[in-house]
Amino acid sequence: MWHNPLKAKTMVANIEKSLAAADQAHAAAFAGNLKNYTAELDKLDADNEAAFARIPADQRKLVTNHGAFGYYVDRYRSQFVGSIIPSLDTSAELSAKQLKELVTKIKATGTKAIFAETSLPPKSAEAIANQAGVKVIGGEDALYGDSIERSPVCRRGDPRAGRIRSGRPGSRGTGLPAVRDSDRRQRLPLP
Repeated sequence: MWHNPLKAKTMVANIEKSLAAADQAHAAAFAGNLKNYTAELDKLDADNEAAFARIPADQRKLVTNHGAFGYYVDRYRSQFVGSIIPSLDTSAELSAKQLKELVTKIKATGTKAIFAETSLPPKSAEAIANQAGVKVIGGEDALYGDSIERSPVCRRGDPRAGRIRSGRPGSRGTGLPAVRDSDRRQRLPLP
């Protein structure tokens, strides 16, 4: 759900409500942080909407490591073409038949890139991209799906805090903006 800023706003509001009830002495701080954080989420959503608006609807296609980006795809009216891992279990692998079907689908849909994720090595993505004749978006433009170290809620040096790290998309003519580790970082609503 955190891949959709509007749903993230609901989660953050629920967190703030629970924290304020549990620690009434800091309720005002939680409320203020909630206000700031939801403004960041609104900006993130507006930036994403603007980036997607520059991409023709028929070119908004996503192939990634696994199908964990459903809320993102739905929010920004994109098409999920397929995944390199056939389930949410990162140790699963495509069968030869599934691999062939994915390559065929990538070609048939005119998908221009496969988006690697920060939490997984890009080797499989690179091999499939090579077979399909598309590029891999990785490195600085890799997707932040569910990695711990680089997750949207991980902040080094402060075990109580987190930050938004995904969001400011960088359209590179791939048909879908890359979700980047951006400089737009905001603390979760904690004192």
